[in-house]
Amino acid sequence: MSDFFDFGSLALGALSWIIPVFAISQFQKGNKLKNVSFYSVTFCTCAIVFQLLQIRHRVNIQDFSGIMDTIGAVSVVSVIHVVITFLLNITAISLIDTENK
Repeated sequence: MSDFFDFGSLALGALSWIIPVFAISQFQKGNKLKNVSFYSVTFCTCAIVFQLLQIRHRVNIQDFSGIMDTIGAVSVVSVIHVVITFLLNITAISLIDTENK
């Protein structure tokens, strides 16, 4: 179960960054992708929820030392992930909005 949460979090986190980068690259080619931020932020949220479920799983199996070893890194990486996701989405949205004006 632990591997499922780890892989799911990594896959969803990667998707949350790939989607706005793809939208930016498509914009440079002349295509305008709308609503990319909704999907990207949704995947980012799901990735963080998977991390919370991972912590819950560790509590259920009483792996408190594992929680104490990883909670610092998980919290820092989660904040960095959210910040980068929002910056990528703001960039993608501003490019699309600038072109529409």
